[in-house]
Amino acid sequence: MALVDSGADISFMPREIGELLGMRLGNTKATDYVQGIGGKVGIVERKVTVRISNAHERYNLTIPFYVSTGKVDRVGQILLGRAGLFHFFDITFLKRNQKIKFKRRTDRR
Repeated sequence: MALVDSGADISFMPREIGELLGMRLGNTKATDYVQGIGGKVGIVERKVTVRISNAHERYNLTIPFYVSTGKVDRVGQILLGRAGLFHFFDITFLKRNQKIKFKRRTDRR
C-alpha cells in the first residue's frame, strides 16, 4: 500500500521499508538530500518494481525511488511520485469517492 503524491517528483520510501524489501543499505552514505514535510533527509536512489492492480488488471513497473539513509518521522509511508508512474498511466483523483483511478496510457509519450 502506498500514497500517490502528484506533487512529488520521484517516489520515496523510508530506509526501514527498503530493508524489509531486501535492500542492503547497511552503512550506506547519502548521495543527496531531499526536503519534505518531515524535514531534510539523506537519500540514495534505487529502482523498485511496484505492482498496480485491481480485480481485472495487473501491471508491474520498475520505477525510480529515493530511499532514506536515516530515520524519518513517518515510518511505513511509501509515496509514489510522478517519475516513472505518471508516464504509464493517466491518473484521476476521485475525491468524492476517495479513490484513485489508473488508466493505462497507450501513447506513452
